[in-house]
This record gives sequence, C-alpha cells and structure tokens, in this order.
Amino acid sequence: MLSRLKGALQDGKVGSLPHYRAIFIMVFLMAEAATFGIEGYYLAIGENTVGFLFLDTALYTVIAAFLMLLFYFLLGRVLSAYLESQGKFEDLVNNSPDTIYYLDGEGKIAWVNEAGLAFFGYRRLDEVSGRPFIDFIHEEDLEEAIAAFEKRPDERTDTGDGLTFRMVRKGGGVAWVELHSHSMFDGEGKFQQSVGIIRDVTGRKEYQDALERANAELEGYAHTVSHDLKNPIQTVLLACSGIMNVVEEGKMNGSEEIVETLAEGAVAGAFRASHMIEELLLLAESGQIPEAVGPVGISEKVDEVLSEKAQDISERGIEVDVDEDMGEVVAAPAHIYQLFANLVRNSIKYNDSNNPRIEIHHSPPENGEGHRYLVRDNGPGIPMEIMDTVFLPFTKGESGETGIGLSIVEKIVKTYGGDIRAFNEGGACFEFTLNDAVPQ
Repeated sequence: MLSRLKGALQDGKVGSLPHYRAIFIMVFLMAEAATFGIEGYYLAIGENTVGFLFLDTALYTVIAAFLMLLFYFLLGRVLSAYLESQGKFEDLVNNSPDTIYYLDGEGKIAWVNEAGLAFFGYRRLDEVSGRPFIDFIHEEDLEEAIAAFEKRPDERTDTGDGLTFRMVRKGGGVAWVELHSHSMFDGEGKFQQSVGIIRDVTGRKEYQDALERANAELEGYAHTVSHDLKNPIQTVLLACSGIMNVVEEGKMNGSEEIVETLAEGAVAGAFRASHMIEELLLLAESGQIPEAVGPVGISEKVDEVLSEKAQDISERGIEVDVDEDMGEVVAAPAHIYQLFANLVRNSIKYNDSNNPRIEIHHSPPENGEGHRYLVRDNGPGIPMEIMDTVFLPFTKGESGETGIGLSIVEKIVKTYGGDIRAFNEGGACFEFTLNDAVPQ
C-alpha cells in the first residue's frame, strides 16, 4: 500500500490515491443523503418548503464539498511528507554497509537489511527470518553476548564502544563484529524486542592482533638481546679476560688446567650465543614466503628429523608412531624440516613419562582445507599459564631455552595459509594444517 501511495504522490496525482478517493466520495454521498433526509423530514412536518429544501441542500453540498476537498488535499500533503521521510529512511537502511536488524520478543530475527543478508551469506529474508539470533553467534562468545543482551539499559555501564565478538556466516565462515543495540523490556523486566547495528570489524581485529603480537615480539627481542644473549657473551668475555691475565703474568706453567677450563667456558658461551642468533634468524626468515618451492614428501622430512634424533630417542626408549602416508605438500623443504624438527625436539625434551611416546598423524585434505597433521606426546603437557601465549616468541616454561621454536612453527604454518592450535590431551598436542604454496 505504501509503495502505491508513494508512486501516486511522486507522479503528482493526488486525486489518484488508491482507495482514499472512493472513501471520500462515499462520505460525501452519505453526507448528501443525510442532508436530504433531514430537510425532507422538516418538509414533511410543514416546517420547510421545497424551495428552501433545494437551497439548503445546495448550500450544504457546496460547504461539504469544499471541506472534503480541502481535507483531501491536506491528507495528500501529509502522506507525501510521510512517505518522503519513509523513503529516506528506507534508502538509508538499505544502502547502509552495516547490518541492521530487528529481533522479536523471542530473540528471533524478524527483519534484516540487504547488507545483513549479504554479510551472513544469504539472499532472501525468509532464509533467516524466524531463526534465533544466537544461532549466528560463535559458541565461544555466546555466554558473553547473551549476558550483554539481557542487561537492562540502566544496568549497562558503557555501550559507546559496542560489544565485540565473533559471528558465524553461512558455510561456517567466522567474522569479528562490533554490535550496537537497543533492547526494550516490559515493566517486569522481560525482554520484548531489540534493534541493532552490526559492523564487520574482522580487518580491524586482525590488525589489532598483529599489532599486539608485533609489540610482544619487539619486547621479546629486547629482552633476548639485553639479557639472554648478553649472558653468554659476558661468559666469553670473562673467560678470554682470564686467559689473557694468565698469559700476561707469565704463569702458563702449571696453569694449563685453568686455561683449559676458561677456554671451555668461552666455547660454551660462544656456542650458546651462536645458537640463539641462529634461532632469531630462523624466526625472522620463517614468516617469509619462499621463492623456490616444490613437492615435498612429508614422510621423507619426518624420517630425516627422526634419524637426526635417533640417539636421543634410543637413549630415552621413546616409542614413535608415524602414519605411513604423510602426504605431499608444495613447499620449501627447509620449512617443512624446521616445522617437524621443532615439534619433535619438544616432544623428546619435555616428555618425562616412564614410557615416552611420540605420535605423528596425517589426515588428507577435505573440502579444500589442506593437509591436517597432529604431533602429540604423552608427557606432562603444556603448562596452563602459558597455553594462550605458547606461540608468542620468547614464551617458555621453567626448563625452556630460547622460547623461539614454537614461534617458528606457527609462522611456517601461517606462511602456507594454515592454522595451528595447541592443547593438552594425555600430553602436549599440536594440530595444524598446511596448504600448497603458490610459487613466486
């Protein structure tokens, strides 16, 4: 109806307003009939004449027609202004790049604009209408989001920045959003309805996370250079200084054992410094897209790592279980080696089980998700206090070394468009995906 009214008004055809013209004509005719009825009554009782009957009827007809036409055109102006404002609102809502929605009293989607349909991956409103809004909220953020929705306006401390959480799109895609909403409640505090705006902030969130990670890495680099790298260098300097003192004082005879101890300290310190510098360089290079890539048999690289660690594996009596088919990935061979070398080394070093075991499993690609791998052991697992930051550079437990190995692992995985997660399940577990690299 509104669209038809809008079309008629935009064409300048006030008289063609659907239904309203017929209504006015009916009202006018009813007024005329009432006038004739009243005047006829007075004529019948002798208080009026036929001449006055037609005169009064004509006068009332003119007055009624004038008033009806005036009201009719005024109504047209009012409707025109109303529809113009409605049109501006509709244009604003439908052309908004953000999702605008309306929820009913049961928390179900009653309406969403075109941008919202596109954001969620749907084409028609009936595909989402009637579905609970919480169905689209990521399960890990569900509790926080529901708590925010259930808060009355007078209980909210700050709605200026909105609520940031993850939403799930059609097909399983995840996006970070910022929600600004207004919920209405009845006198008893029962939820009635809600309107809100959802803005896709995935890019901003990724940028913030990258910035936080970069700051953490810079802080770690500063700590490593100022402390971890400084200590072995000081050891070398002190050892060399001691050797020089022995030589300068001419006390070489009988001091061979002292000189040997100092030299061993210098070599050990230099080796630790060299190892740390090498780890830092590997960390810096691990995130770079390789220029030369080719098919890499994962089994070959895993066998190479296990062969190098054979002595440690034998001495510890570690049982190793590796799938026969580990797949093939287009990658830089050095990256694949570094990836599995770091994970296997950790599984050997931190596994204090009486019957240590390492498992390396492979799942073929499904739905274009890439090769999935799982490296696990049966040791004490990852300390919970560092679980959330285990992939950040320089994060290490009490017996850790540089805290760089797992950072290298994560950077390599992300270089190949994969993802990685760490968890404890009977020991430390690392599950990750690898995709074929695109040659540069």
